[in-house]
Amino acid sequence: MPTGSACVGEEAQHVSIVPARDQDPGKGTDARHRRRRDAGLGGDALMGWSVGYDSNWNRDIGYGVPAYCDHPGCGEVIDRGLSYVCGGAPYGGEHGCGLFFCSAHRRMAGDARNGVQLCTRCRYGKPSTHAATADHPRWMRHKLDDASWKAWRAENPQLVEAIRDQLRATARELVQ
Repeated sequence: MPTGSACVGEEAQHVSIVPARDQDPGKGTDARHRRRRDAGLGGDALMGWSVGYDSNWNRDIGYGVPAYCDHPGCGEVIDRGLSYVCGGAPYGGEHGCGLFFCSAHRRMAGDARNGVQLCTRCRYGKPSTHAATADHPRWMRHKLDDASWKAWRAENPQLVEAIRDQLRATARELVQ
């Protein structure tokens, strides 16, 4: 199996799990790490899971990504790291849906499912009907303002405008 891939499900389907140092610039690469790696200054040593990209849910993931719990109506602030993912692995592993939940909305599964933490729907074997929540405003502002996202912003003007629109809509909701 190639580095950075995972085996999911009984069909041994390969999915892309990309550490921050190997991501496509359009998917959240930290430009500082890329420059260090390309210059031979130890970029590989900086590899981590602080920011990655989930192509199943089309959003940034990692413990460096502030987020809201994906349970409908919850609003608890968490991050999109492995501590909060349903299934305990990127994309949800073998038993989960891959969404992110606070401690009130995930429980330990039994031994038959390797004791991983699952959302209430996956824990009882029901198909997930939860939708992914919108990005946290703090994360959206980070992507719009931080220098490490400059190349991404230049390559993705439509996504940048969509983030700006979402932030404006959020601000209007707060005023009403």
